[in-house]
Amino acid sequence: MKTWCLLCLPLWLLWFATGSFAKDINYDTARLEKRLRAVKITDKITIDGRLDEPVWADAPQATEFIQKEPDEGESTSERTEIRVLYDSDSIYFGIVANDSEPARVIITELKKDFTVETGDSVQIVLDTFHDDRNAYEFIVNAAGAKWDAQIANEGRDV
Repeated sequence: MKTWCLLCLPLWLLWFATGSFAKDINYDTARLEKRLRAVKITDKITIDGRLDEPVWADAPQATEFIQKEPDEGESTSERTEIRVLYDSDSIYFGIVANDSEPARVIITELKKDFTVETGDSVQIVLDTFHDDRNAYEFIVNAAGAKWDAQIANEGRDV
């Protein structure tokens, strides 16, 4: 018994010293969740790329995000602000995606259903059934080109 404990002690110390007990977060499986309250509005919103209606200023904003690309799981390098409004007909996402080097923003296409992997864009995924299997996906690039899809069967069918 004494020999067993003496053999285990160095292994335990090595395990403890290397930080093996503190596992890295697997962002593919972790249930990281943030909530942002959508504000019901009665005022008309003009879809023009500007968030100058007073209702936008009053809406709560989400600001601290993590990257999916290029450095998955890392904090974003630029500040992004998202606000959500809705009325009886629509849901509105107000997104301010700051960039300290706007000349380096990548825009490869202006057409609808552009190749999303080749440029800078913002993506909204709505899991309306809250089942992590089905969703609606909306992407817009820095020039305003739009891409949308319905995701089914855990993304196997898009």
